[in-house]
Amino acid sequence: FQFTLPELGAALDASAPVIFVVWNNRGYREIETSMLDVGVEPVGVSPAPPDFCKLAEAYGIAAERLAGIGRLADALQRARATGLPYVIEIPVD
Repeated sequence: FQFTLPELGAALDASAPVIFVVWNNRGYREIETSMLDVGVEPVGVSPAPPDFCKLAEAYGIAAERLAGIGRLADALQRARATGLPYVIEIPVD
């Protein structure tokens, strides 16, 4: 998600009802896995993540953080009901 933060502004400018679901694994896990798969020592793939909800709010976009995936369906309904961009963050270990 950190690679595409400007998309928050673009969605807001366009009033696009985009729901951003951030699976926050506290790093670039896909890149780390790819490095490990080819025998490369992972470096630089576990940066401290920002507070994604605060980033959304800085753009004026509503956001919420879920304690787990069990509440995702309800959060998606809330997000859709706004008709505006919305961020849902799901922290995982």
